[in-house]
Amino acid sequence: MRVFVDDTIQLILNTEKDVSAFTRFRIKYEKPDGSNGQWNAALYPSNNNHIYADVQFPSSGIWRVQAYVYKSGEWYHGFHTDVKVYKRLNIPTCTVPPTTAPPTTAGPTTAPPTTLAPTT
Repeated sequence: MRVFVDDTIQLILNTEKDVSAFTRFRIKYEKPDGSNGQWNAALYPSNNNHIYADVQFPSSGIWRVQAYVYKSGEWYHGFHTDVKVYKRLNIPTCTVPPTTAPPTTAGPTTAPPTTLAPTT
């Protein structure tokens, strides 16, 4: 599956180390335009080597992400990785469910066509 602009995804990063003893988890990011920031993250429930966060990427391009964790005044970083974010099609999404009401105009009939006999 690919990542598209404004999709909410669960970003999971492998720290390659058991980080269950750490008290703070973050994911740093660098946007395609060079600006940067961070997301709060959490220890992944079923794997002590992973941290995760539900995130959105508001612009397309290559985003660089990196895990980092904190305990007792010490910060540790994981390797960074790149995430390619694609532009999505600019087509409106249908927000109204289809109706189940019967149509108000008559549909085609199944009766055979009427044949007129020639007059003499």
